Amino acid sequence: IGDALALAAARLQTADDTIKKQRKKADSYQIKSKVIILLSDGENNFGKYSPSQAAEIAAKWGIKIYTIGIGGGVTSVRTPLGVFKTPLGPKVDFSALEAVAKKTNGFFRKADSAKALQNIYEEIDQMEKTEIETIRYVDYKEAFIYFVLAALALLTCEIILNCTLFRKIP
Repeated sequence: IGDALALAAARLQTADDTIKKQRKKADSYQIKSKVIILLSDGENNFGKYSPSQAAEIAAKWGIKIYTIGIGGGVTSVRTPLGVFKTPLGPKVDFSALEAVAKKTNGFFRKADSAKALQNIYEEIDQMEKTEIETIRYVDYKEAFIYFVLAALALLTCEIILNCTLFRKIP
């Protein structure tokens, strides 16, 4: 989790720096809000950076991290020996997700269902709206010339063969 957050924050910061360099005036465009959405169970099981270190980096660059916790919970399983409760999935660590969100002025939400997840994304969408102006270049390359040359070659072969012994194939 920590490495992913640090990488996402670095990419957002690089994008901001690149946009500033590409603009003629440095103040002509500025990213209003930089946001990372982390959907996780909160278990950081590998990596160079811890989630709290990555959150500090993101906070330093003014990036908000919205964390969404999934996983955990208990389900009932009916067996011939009775009903047993078993955990759903691996361990979860929602406290780490809450700490990351708090450090970056984001928020933490827990998603128990697909509908809850959709509502969380709609909430983020309402909070973070930015109009983006882009410049798009389209490079067209005409590819029909090869088909025209092939058709012309076949037509020439047909005319030449029509004037020889192969006028009519039995």
